[in-house]
Amino acid sequence: MGHRVMVYKTPIKNQTGFTFVKKEAGGFTIVELIISISVIMILISGVSLIIRPGELKARARDNRRLSDLNTFESGVNQFRLENDRYPTPEELSLYMVKVPVDPINTGMYQYSYSFSGTSYELNARLEYFTAYAADDGGTDPDIYEVGNDLTIF
Repeated sequence: MGHRVMVYKTPIKNQTGFTFVKKEAGGFTIVELIISISVIMILISGVSLIIRPGELKARARDNRRLSDLNTFESGVNQFRLENDRYPTPEELSLYMVKVPVDPINTGMYQYSYSFSGTSYELNARLEYFTAYAADDGGTDPDIYEVGNDLTIF
């Protein structure tokens, strides 16, 4: 036969004279809680190291910057086709539905545009894709430069 388990609600004495009190079931001990919280914190730290949320945000901002420079370039080229010269910044804004703004738009993270009668240059500082800036053929290895003359700035 199997063992029978009896639940006692009051203290009882066994044959040796020891008193037993049933431990109420429910809840966790403080040690169990500390261990559980520690394991959860270690898992969260590990996932954060793998995912690197800061890098994901920087990569997303850089993707937007690259897309914005393409939008600027399209506006510059459209103006050039219609007017046989490169636009001033004010004229360029008329050829765009919405003028893009850098996702951070403070300090060194701003778009810049320079032009002459026969050339133009658009610049943006990248956070994550820094190799793009170093390999773009421009004069500044820290700035991503596009245009037909990357020596204007």
